[in-house]
Amino acid sequence: MVMKHWMQAITLFGAFSVAMAQVPNPTETNQPVNAKGPMPSYQVTVVSRSIKAVNFHHRQGSTVVGLQGTALEPAAKGEAKVESNTGATRLKIHVEKMLLPWSVGEGFLTYVVWAITPEGRAENLGELMLDGDHANLTTATDLQTFGLVVTAEPYYAVTQPSDVVVMEGIIKPDTTGTITPIDAKYELLPRGMYLAKLPAGDRVRLNEAKDIPIDLLEARQAMAIARSSQAAKYAPDTLHKAEVDLGNAEAFLWSRGSTKKIQTLARNVTQLAEDARLISDKRMEDEKLEAQRRAAQDQLAAAKSEAEKEARERALAEANKRLAEEQARNAKLKAEREADERREAELAKVEAEAEQARLRTTAQEAEVEARNANEARLKAEQERRKAREGLRRELNTVLETRETARGLIMSMPDVLFDFGKYTLRQGAREKLAKISGILLSHQDLKIEVDGYTDNIGSESFNQTLSDERAERVRTYLIDQGVASEHITARGFGKSDPVADNSTAVGRQKNRRVELVVNGESINPAGATPDSGGEGQ
Repeated sequence: MVMKHWMQAITLFGAFSVAMAQVPNPTETNQPVNAKGPMPSYQVTVVSRSIKAVNFHHRQGSTVVGLQGTALEPAAKGEAKVESNTGATRLKIHVEKMLLPWSVGEGFLTYVVWAITPEGRAENLGELMLDGDHANLTTATDLQTFGLVVTAEPYYAVTQPSDVVVMEGIIKPDTTGTITPIDAKYELLPRGMYLAKLPAGDRVRLNEAKDIPIDLLEARQAMAIARSSQAAKYAPDTLHKAEVDLGNAEAFLWSRGSTKKIQTLARNVTQLAEDARLISDKRMEDEKLEAQRRAAQDQLAAAKSEAEKEARERALAEANKRLAEEQARNAKLKAEREADERREAELAKVEAEAEQARLRTTAQEAEVEARNANEARLKAEQERRKAREGLRRELNTVLETRETARGLIMSMPDVLFDFGKYTLRQGAREKLAKISGILLSHQDLKIEVDGYTDNIGSESFNQTLSDERAERVRTYLIDQGVASEHITARGFGKSDPVADNSTAVGRQKNRRVELVVNGESINPAGATPDSGGEGQ
């Protein structure tokens, strides 16, 4: 089929060479320019066309739209079966009696089908690849209302239709859907917009391109157009990928490799080249807009600068005038100011002397206050120490009381409890009653009741016994009128012994309950009760 395709191309190329030499860019009109030649050539003076658009109702089944040839290919005909489904409108297109693409102009290698919306937006639906004089295309679009045209293009991946329209959609009698009253107007690329960027040396010469797949020829032209669009500068990464694939496709060609691989690589090259061209066009347009913006800013800045210059000159003249007036006034004011400054200096000297005297008086008063405060603090400290010592002696008359960093500690020996129990004996209750009377005369005192045992017995037994003995003492003190919020109790078991547990005497000393007494009225200034061990 490739050989047949190219034999047709070479035959047509000879027939059209004369006409192409006379009219390098033939485009469509209603009348041929030269009807006597072997094949007519056409010209067009507009780049805007109109077709009827159809609203293919969603999920209303399929319908058929006709395709008819224009003056460029009057014999061409075809139809498109359209079916609107969920998410897409699907088309099956068949055309026949079409000429080879290069018959309408040098550089055109393929046909592309376009969907045109009523607003003029064009969408590339795909390439018509001729098999002889006919072609089939199955495609889809997310558009619902559109018209159809077929144009000749230099390669399949173009993104806007040229003005070489060879077929247009027509409404058939059995076409279903809403025929929009607004024609689908679409702006066409001026003839040669792509080809104008294609250097003459890179245009396909059909008589020199025997046995080269159309896809590769399209890729070559697409790359030449991309390079001439400065893609090497503005889209180097995309162009490099295309160059790599093109090199691989050329290598397959000259090594007579797989035609399928050549076509696959070539079509990817064409798409990448078109992407690079679009990127370049966008970035060049951005540069142009940026240059225009900078030029406008420069003009605005220049105008602003000139206005500011004039304003400065006017302001300078006014300033000079005011300066002369000011100098006259200043001469007079200077003498007055110097006189005022002398008076103010004398007044400031007097005020400074007065302030120094005041500061000396304030310092003396502060010194006296500090001395009085220190004497009061020492007196209060002495009174607290005296009260603490008095309380210690008073408590010591009931139970042995010693001075520690934790506070005043009274120790209740084991003999004041029943053996191995937490029941208070009569003697213990009498002592606690006396202690309660003493504590009630000092309302700010805090009492911590700590229970201890020797190491005889289990851990849990000793812990429980120490807890219960401490709590029993606390309960008794509360019953005697001591405020419950001022008393805490806890057991320490066999921990923190005060004597050797290996002897009976030592163990008896370790079986004890200690009452730790603290309070604001008896604590030295700055002292903080220690919650740790006894710390004698």
